[in-house]
Amino acid sequence: ELDNIKVEYHPHSQIPSTIHAFSDFSRHRPTEDSVPRNTTPWEPFQMRLDFEVAEIALAAAMPKDLTNRFLDVVRRVANAKEDFTLQNHDEIRSLWEMASARFTPFKTSVISLPHQGKVHEFKMYSRCIWDWTLDLLRDSRFGPHFVFDAQRLYKFNGSRFVRFIDEPWTADSFWDAQSQLPPDAKPITFILYADKAKLSSFGTEKAYPIIMQIGNLPVEVHNGTGVGGGQVVGWLPIVKDDQKHRRKKSF
Repeated sequence: ELDNIKVEYHPHSQIPSTIHAFSDFSRHRPTEDSVPRNTTPWEPFQMRLDFEVAEIALAAAMPKDLTNRFLDVVRRVANAKEDFTLQNHDEIRSLWEMASARFTPFKTSVISLPHQGKVHEFKMYSRCIWDWTLDLLRDSRFGPHFVFDAQRLYKFNGSRFVRFIDEPWTADSFWDAQSQLPPDAKPITFILYADKAKLSSFGTEKAYPIIMQIGNLPVEVHNGTGVGGGQVVGWLPIVKDDQKHRRKKSF
């Protein structure tokens, strides 16, 4: 019938094709309530207010003495509506270290590139994208949202079924990738991009964040800002301008 939807699954999945009435067809997109959320994202800090105050101290790069003075003032002005438990700089530092241990850590490496007889070295900050992927795969909250088998979607226009694409696993590249794998293997897809619109500074260095998303998750999840959304997996170093080599393609 007109507007019927046909779903063709990759042969490796051993799932037969199905046809659905347009009114019945649903991609079962996650709703606001079904997308996994962390209700206490400020952990391991005891209270959200603790995290917000510690975040200010971190962003301002406050030294130990100034941090302790800042916390003393906050404790004096805190009202009874929220509890404030932080005591000093050492406790904040300990909590930041505990928080960082919950995620795949960043590592520093040096990239060396020769140019006209001189070797240029750049610091590269990155985290293992496979370890981060395993963190998500092990998270039971994401099980229902992962899709590992390629699909081809078609809509009946009255005379024939016309192909359309709405998620990464409905594209030809996903189908072709699964075709090159053993029948019992599944593809994991990564979406990587450098966001030059967001320049980040840390210490004396500046870099552009490299963002990664997992294409096996629905667009509502991997394009979101919460758990399962795009994550910073590296920092693209900025090459300092050199008047001697300005506008030279080789540089």
